[in-house]
Amino acid sequence: MDKGFKVFVELDNKNSIIKIYSNLFEIPSTIAIEIDKGEGELYAHAQSQYLEKSVFDTKNRPNFKYVEGTLSELSEEEKERFYPLQKPQKTEVETLQEQVAMLNETIDIILFDVIPDVAYNNNVNAIFNI
Repeated sequence: MDKGFKVFVELDNKNSIIKIYSNLFEIPSTIAIEIDKGEGELYAHAQSQYLEKSVFDTKNRPNFKYVEGTLSELSEEEKERFYPLQKPQKTEVETLQEQVAMLNETIDIILFDVIPDVAYNNNVNAIFNI
C-alpha cells in the first residue's frame, strides 16, 4: 500500500466541488477524482483541513471548482451565475393567512362602506323595536 493519504473530490455538473475527503475515512466513489496525496493532518482530514474554508458558503453554494487539474475558488459572480438564489416559496399556512386577511377586508368593505346606512338602520330598528 502507498504511504500517506489520497485526497479526493466529487464535482457537480459545473465542475464545482461538492465533496472532499481522504481515503482514510472513505472508499472513493466511482465519480471521485484524486487531486493530491501526502502525509499528515492536511491529507488525512481533507474534509476539514485541506481547503482554506468550507466546501459550501452560508447560502449553500459551492466555494471551489476543479477544472483541468486546478483547484480554485469560485468568484461571487460565478456563484451567482451558476447557483442563483431561489425566492422562498410561501408555506400553505402563509397563503391561507393572506386569504383570510383579504376576506376580512372584503367583509369590512361590504359591511361598513357599501351598506353602512342599512347596517345602521337595522341596528336602530332592533334597539327601539321599530
